[in-house]
Amino acid sequence: MSHSWGNWTAPKRDTEFKTAQGKGVKGSTCLIQVCKTTGTGCFTKSLPVTAGHTYIMKVMAKHSVPGEKVTLSLNGQVREAYQGSLSAGATAKATGEWQELTLKLDIPAAGKWSKCDSVLVKLSGTGKNCTCLFDRFEMDEKELQK
Repeated sequence: MSHSWGNWTAPKRDTEFKTAQGKGVKGSTCLIQVCKTTGTGCFTKSLPVTAGHTYIMKVMAKHSVPGEKVTLSLNGQVREAYQGSLSAGATAKATGEWQELTLKLDIPAAGKWSKCDSVLVKLSGTGKNCTCLFDRFEMDEKELQK
């Protein structure tokens, strides 16, 4: 998985974000979120989008504590400025094994989403004293069907 992911965490939190070789799906390099006593935060990546297109995003996620949650979410952006009301997400209850999260986003040619030129993709897990692994992020694009 690409090393070009950033991260966000609230002030005074002790979550760590890093990469690890050999821990991903089939031994690949993956992203690791280490949630300690104040677990919070997410990996982030801004990606360009175009109005009138559909995007399907997928990521493999693995949480060390079954029953906690793993999330693939996004926020619409205009010139990299966060647009609070524009968000979407896919959340799953963790199984303790690798599982795929999928999110489909249609960006219409008109309306509030049409102004977005990028999305801020976020990968996160919930809980304390646990680890969340993320690998094989993909984003496919196609023109919206008319």
